[in-house]
Amino acid sequence: MDQYIPLSPFQLVFYFEWKLNPQRTDYHMVIDQTIEGKIDYNKLNCCLKKMVQDIFIFNVHIIEINEKFY
Repeated sequence: MDQYIPLSPFQLVFYFEWKLNPQRTDYHMVIDQTIEGKIDYNKLNCCLKKMVQDIFIFNVHIIEINEKFY
């Protein structure tokens, strides 16, 4: 399983909390940014998608293999 990173006990707690109630939002991270000037919404959308794709903490997919979580 070299390509997967095992979840820490701390991460497992958050994962199981989410599994119990996927609609819960109090663990969500909030980003507050001020943007000035004319907004190109297409570029903004592309930038946000790239940020989620590139920043590891925002792009999380958990899998279970043999009762272990990665």
